Amino acid sequence: MAEQLTGHQPDKKGDKMEKIKMSDGVIAHIAKTLQLAIISGTDIVDNLRIVDLCLVDGEVNIHPEYEDIFNSNLEEMVNNANSN
Repeated sequence: MAEQLTGHQPDKKGDKMEKIKMSDGVIAHIAKTLQLAIISGTDIVDNLRIVDLCLVDGEVNIHPEYEDIFNSNLEEMVNNANSN
């Protein structure tokens, strides 16, 4: 209706926001984190809060330092589970 009265189209929600896509690596990490939360009985929200992300070429990625630490901790957890 505002367009009809003024000839001006109202701003769409989010027009001034930059759209940023998640990389496949981030999506895979979210899935892995969900699986880990289910297996370990921990809260998925708490697990997701500690994830470090970075922006590379307009795409959200897992921060490399965080990824190294996560993979190391996961490997240690698997080794501990296998030794018990």
